[in-house]
Amino acid sequence: MRIATPLIALLTLPVVLTAAPASAVVGGTAVKASSYPWLGALHSQAGFFRPGGHLCGGVLVRADKVLTVARCARQFKAVPDRLNVTFGRTDVKKKNGTTYRVKKIWVHPGHRVTDLDGLEVPRNDLAVLTLAKKVKKIKPVKLGSVTGSRGFVLGWGATGEARPNNSRLRKAAVPLVGESECRSAYGDVLDSGMTCAGSGEAAACRFDDGGPLVVRVRTTVRFGGQTEPRMEDRVAGLASWADGCAREGRPGVYTEVSAFRDILEKRL
Repeated sequence: MRIATPLIALLTLPVVLTAAPASAVVGGTAVKASSYPWLGALHSQAGFFRPGGHLCGGVLVRADKVLTVARCARQFKAVPDRLNVTFGRTDVKKKNGTTYRVKKIWVHPGHRVTDLDGLEVPRNDLAVLTLAKKVKKIKPVKLGSVTGSRGFVLGWGATGEARPNNSRLRKAAVPLVGESECRSAYGDVLDSGMTCAGSGEAAACRFDDGGPLVVRVRTTVRFGGQTEPRMEDRVAGLASWADGCAREGRPGVYTEVSAFRDILEKRL
């Protein structure tokens, strides 16, 4: 996915808001938002070119905190109330779900964009949105590390480079791509805050930036005085950038949240 050209421009605001194209799910299937209640859809009047003003994804990590990528939030930093987050909305064309206004935006101070042969590469691509009200009756998702060989991605965006009009939430299983394979695709532009996932059959695409890369981990719970094993979803990454959508040998690149654990502990 080439992401060098801004897609959003709000000329009626006191500042011009711009955002690079976001990513979405290729090779997946439609799912209900109720299955992932902690998943938020970021939207604004700035997104007039998208169904429901949809811009990006994000994840609820505290009762009033949503984690997303910087490229989805930086343009709203001076006007945070122009950005909203909705939970429980399967189709962004509809008006259902519960919507919260954003009152404050923190963007990683080291966020910047570099170039890779005309491809914009965001670094330290991380932001925290503080909501105007605490979210009730939704359990925040836990953050985790990249582990195992597969995960899954969620998003409302394009189902292919030539199919940008999807509005329904989709899920796709994706392979987790090791560092050596990822570097063979993108070279030394990769840093310790990035991780790769996806293939030519399944990947994130346009308008899923900030959406989660989820891994399942084995954990235990206490029940009736005994501990029992169970599998639990953890967010290990946030969709950040890629060269196209589901191009063979060009996996999606995600902000690896475990690499930012220390700074996030101070912000969450």
